[in-house]
Amino acid sequence: MKIKNKIIALMISLIAMPTFAFSQAKNFAGPSLAITGGVVGNNVDTHYSDGTSSRNEPIANFGDNDIAYGLDLSYAFQIDNNFLIGLGLVYTLNDTKAGSFLGDIKFEAEDHRAIYIQPTYAFNNSFAGFAKLSYHQLDGVAKTTSAISLPLGGSIANGQTTKGDFKGTGYGLGVRGLINQNIYLQAEIEYVDYDSQGGGSTSSVVKFSPETISGIISIGYKF
Repeated sequence: MKIKNKIIALMISLIAMPTFAFSQAKNFAGPSLAITGGVVGNNVDTHYSDGTSSRNEPIANFGDNDIAYGLDLSYAFQIDNNFLIGLGLVYTLNDTKAGSFLGDIKFEAEDHRAIYIQPTYAFNNSFAGFAKLSYHQLDGVAKTTSAISLPLGGSIANGQTTKGDFKGTGYGLGVRGLINQNIYLQAEIEYVDYDSQGGGSTSSVVKFSPETISGIISIGYKF
């Protein structure tokens, strides 16, 4: 009888074990909505180009730090006991400063949005780490407050606003901790490299190459 009871107890434990382990990733699976906030450092490398390989000269490197806040909507699919794959959308609710050029040209990053894929590993029932690969778009806006003469020729008139659509790839790492079954806190760092805009076949054209580094804190709700 004792042997029979031990066999029954062993069978019950083997049946229950996968369910217990599977619950680690399950705690992080499903839809989530988070409010994000953090410091974003915008950096822009500028080159003068007249459209030929012989004239592509660096002018300046400028940037600025600002506070950004936004929304992060995501869904995490459970893969196995510990792994998940998250898909998400991010939208930044405010414009951020991106520095100034020659004193009288002010730059801002506006209408930032992104989509991402986020492989996640659940270390236990309440703590997970993740990597993030993302695609970003934003409007880079330049505003002049007076007429500007470019160092290598040409000029930009007073009162002009120029907008460029920048696209880039982001790489991030972060951690997420569950406060309870639904509320979580998340911390991450992300680097985004944007494609250059500008240059061309005409003279006196400036090419802009932006990049950003962000430290982001999120508080979210898992439905």
